[in-house]
Amino acid sequence: MTDNSGIVIFQQHEACMDEAPATAWRMTRNAGPGWSYPFTYPVAMAAGAGPAALRTGMTADVAEGVRINSAIISQVYIKLSLSGTSSADIIMTGGGFGPDTTPFLFSLQNARYA
Repeated sequence: MTDNSGIVIFQQHEACMDEAPATAWRMTRNAGPGWSYPFTYPVAMAAGAGPAALRTGMTADVAEGVRINSAIISQVYIKLSLSGTSSADIIMTGGGFGPDTTPFLFSLQNARYA
Protein backbone atom coordinates (compact mmCIF):
# COMPACT_ATOMS: atom_id res chain seq x y z
CA MET A 1 0.00 0.00 0.00
CA THR A 2 1.08 3.57 -0.55
CA ASP A 3 1.05 6.45 1.93
CA ASN A 4 -2.15 7.63 0.21
CA SER A 5 -3.98 4.35 0.88
CA GLY A 6 -7.18 4.37 2.83
CA ILE A 7 -10.00 2.08 3.89
CA VAL A 8 -12.83 2.00 1.38
CA ILE A 9 -16.30 0.61 2.13
CA PHE A 10 -18.98 0.01 -0.46
CA GLN A 11 -22.04 -2.18 -1.01
CA GLN A 12 -22.74 -4.85 -3.57
CA HIS A 13 -25.53 -7.40 -3.62
CA GLU A 14 -24.22 -10.93 -3.25
CA ALA A 15 -25.76 -12.05 -6.56
CA CYS A 16 -23.82 -9.30 -8.40
CA MET A 17 -20.39 -9.63 -6.81
CA ASP A 18 -17.54 -8.77 -9.20
CA GLU A 19 -19.95 -8.28 -12.13
CA ALA A 20 -20.76 -4.58 -11.89
CA PRO A 21 -19.07 -1.41 -10.72
CA ALA A 22 -19.95 -0.05 -7.30
CA THR A 23 -19.64 3.39 -5.72
CA ALA A 24 -17.27 4.03 -2.83
CA TRP A 25 -19.54 5.49 -0.18
CA ARG A 26 -17.05 5.64 2.68
CA MET A 27 -13.31 6.35 2.44
CA THR A 28 -11.25 6.72 5.62
CA ARG A 29 -7.63 7.82 5.44
CA ASN A 30 -4.95 7.95 8.14
CA ALA A 31 -6.59 5.41 10.45
CA GLY A 32 -4.43 4.68 13.48
CA PRO A 33 -4.47 1.81 15.99
CA GLY A 34 -7.49 1.96 18.26
CA TRP A 35 -9.29 4.59 16.19
CA SER A 36 -13.05 4.31 15.72
CA TYR A 37 -15.16 5.57 12.80
CA PRO A 38 -18.85 5.00 13.58
CA PHE A 39 -21.28 4.98 10.67
CA THR A 40 -24.78 3.76 9.89
CA TYR A 41 -25.12 1.36 7.00
CA PRO A 42 -27.98 2.34 4.61
CA VAL A 43 -29.57 -0.99 3.73
CA ALA A 44 -30.57 -1.03 0.07
CA MET A 45 -32.08 -4.06 -1.62
CA ALA A 46 -32.37 -4.45 -5.36
CA ALA A 47 -35.11 -6.63 -6.78
CA GLY A 48 -33.75 -10.10 -7.43
CA ALA A 49 -30.22 -9.23 -6.28
CA GLY A 50 -30.31 -11.09 -2.98
CA PRO A 51 -28.90 -9.95 0.37
CA ALA A 52 -26.54 -7.02 0.59
CA ALA A 53 -22.90 -7.33 1.52
CA LEU A 54 -20.31 -4.77 2.43
CA ARG A 55 -16.97 -4.94 0.73
CA THR A 56 -13.96 -3.27 2.27
CA GLY A 57 -10.26 -3.04 1.67
CA MET A 58 -7.22 -0.81 1.36
CA THR A 59 -6.54 1.22 -1.76
CA ALA A 60 -5.28 4.58 -2.97
CA ASP A 61 -7.16 4.26 -6.26
CA VAL A 62 -10.66 5.44 -5.29
CA ALA A 63 -12.39 8.38 -3.67
CA GLU A 64 -15.68 8.67 -1.79
CA GLY A 65 -18.63 8.96 -4.16
CA VAL A 66 -16.64 7.69 -7.16
CA ARG A 67 -17.40 4.47 -9.04
CA ILE A 68 -14.98 1.59 -8.48
CA ASN A 69 -14.37 -0.55 -11.55
CA SER A 70 -14.61 -4.34 -11.39
CA ALA A 71 -10.85 -4.85 -11.89
CA ILE A 72 -10.06 -2.96 -8.67
CA ILE A 73 -12.94 -4.64 -6.81
CA SER A 74 -11.67 -8.12 -7.64
CA GLN A 75 -8.11 -7.35 -6.53
CA VAL A 76 -8.31 -5.86 -3.06
CA TYR A 77 -11.64 -6.29 -1.31
CA ILE A 78 -12.99 -8.51 1.43
CA LYS A 79 -16.71 -9.36 1.43
CA LEU A 80 -18.58 -9.01 4.73
CA SER A 81 -22.02 -10.62 4.48
CA LEU A 82 -24.77 -8.73 6.27
CA SER A 83 -27.47 -11.36 5.89
CA GLY A 84 -29.67 -11.15 9.00
CA THR A 85 -27.36 -8.67 10.74
CA SER A 86 -28.86 -5.62 12.46
CA SER A 87 -25.54 -4.23 13.78
CA ALA A 88 -21.87 -5.19 13.99
CA ASP A 89 -18.37 -3.79 14.32
CA ILE A 90 -15.95 -3.97 11.40
CA ILE A 91 -12.51 -4.73 12.80
CA MET A 92 -9.30 -4.17 10.82
CA THR A 93 -6.11 -5.94 11.80
CA GLY A 94 -2.70 -6.20 10.19
CA GLY A 95 -0.34 -3.70 8.69
CA GLY A 96 2.85 -2.43 10.23
CA PHE A 97 6.28 -1.61 8.89
CA GLY A 98 9.35 -3.61 7.95
CA PRO A 99 9.74 -7.39 7.98
CA ASP A 100 6.88 -7.91 10.47
CA THR A 101 4.25 -6.37 8.17
CA THR A 102 1.11 -8.51 7.81
CA PRO A 103 -1.77 -8.19 5.31
CA PHE A 104 -4.74 -6.06 6.30
CA LEU A 105 -7.74 -8.18 7.28
CA PHE A 106 -11.32 -7.10 7.98
CA SER A 107 -13.91 -9.04 10.00
CA LEU A 108 -17.31 -8.54 11.59
CA GLN A 109 -17.40 -8.75 15.39
CA ASN A 110 -20.06 -8.11 18.04
CA ALA A 111 -22.76 -8.92 15.47
CA ARG A 112 -26.42 -8.64 16.44
CA TYR A 113 -28.99 -10.40 14.34
CA ALA A 114 -32.48 -9.21 13.44
